[in-house]
Amino acid sequence: MSSIIIATVPIHGHVTPLLAVARYFVERGDRVRFITGSRFAEAVAATGAEHLPLPPEADFDDREELDFPEREGLSGAKAIAFCGDDLGDVEAFKAVEDLRAQGLPGLLVCSGSEEESALAEMADLVVHGPEGVLDLLRQMTADIRAGRA
Repeated sequence: MSSIIIATVPIHGHVTPLLAVARYFVERGDRVRFITGSRFAEAVAATGAEHLPLPPEADFDDREELDFPEREGLSGAKAIAFCGDDLGDVEAFKAVEDLRAQGLPGLLVCSGSEEESALAEMADLVVHGPEGVLDLLRQMTADIRAGRA
């Protein structure tokens, strides 16, 4: 018997798929502990897993309007950069293109991979794999700190 911990934010779309996973492991005979919001305690218990609530400061109900006073006065992103490495990122590239069409500056980066050709055609910049992404981020950080961006 294995001991398994499943943890997720207390949002319906994150918890629900993991309930089936928890049920599978419980039925297999494993000890399953499921860490998530208190509103999901009954659903977790119904799988046979043990519910462990998030600490109060992390527990919330996504069905309620959430208030973040510290975000008052913020106006959203000033720019966006997205790095993709496979065909699953095409939709995100399209979303960034839509934002750019609305006037938000954006950068599309393709991290070299076997599926890069479709993304490379859409990208502003192609870098060599994950290390290339890190190099780009390091350079962008240095430029920002030096006041060049």
